[in-house]
Amino acid sequence: MKPEVITTISTLVAVLLGFSLSQLSEYFGRKTELKSQKNNIHNLIEKETKQNITLLTDFWALVIERLDEASPNEESQSTGTLAKILGRSPLPCLSTHVWHSNLNEIPRFFTQNEIDNLWQFYQLLFEIERKKEFFDYANESRVQSIQHEKSRRGPATGFISELGFYEQIKQHVSIFEEMINKAITSKITNV
Repeated sequence: MKPEVITTISTLVAVLLGFSLSQLSEYFGRKTELKSQKNNIHNLIEKETKQNITLLTDFWALVIERLDEASPNEESQSTGTLAKILGRSPLPCLSTHVWHSNLNEIPRFFTQNEIDNLWQFYQLLFEIERKKEFFDYANESRVQSIQHEKSRRGPATGFISELGFYEQIKQHVSIFEEMINKAITSKITNV
């Protein structure tokens, strides 16, 4: 065989081998980068959900402590007292930033079951925030109504407004309590 042919073949083999090795290296580099991204997003989502669960647990413990201190006598009074406490207690700032900023990456790095669980958890956080806004508004309306009735007809009518408030708010209190308990007991932290 001629030396030019051998040189050409060896050059071609070296180029092909170099190209193949660079492609293989790039493939493993991308795979390592994707694995790192997946771990980072999983860790951030896990930290965010744990933080939200901790904040809700602490909030609910404070609400229950205040309810125990108030020690109402009747069931309807207990519901009304709980509603008043909810209206006066600030909900901690729940974080959804990691979830929202990584929505386009989540299908790549989570199983369908994990996505469903996370979606339900974050939807529950949204519903809790909306229901808490309702309690804030309802408590403000209750106070204004009582003040208005007292100024028009005297203290006794303020008590009647308070009873109407208890009846209107009763179902919302139990729904909010269920939502909080569901969020607190979520098994979402090991994603």
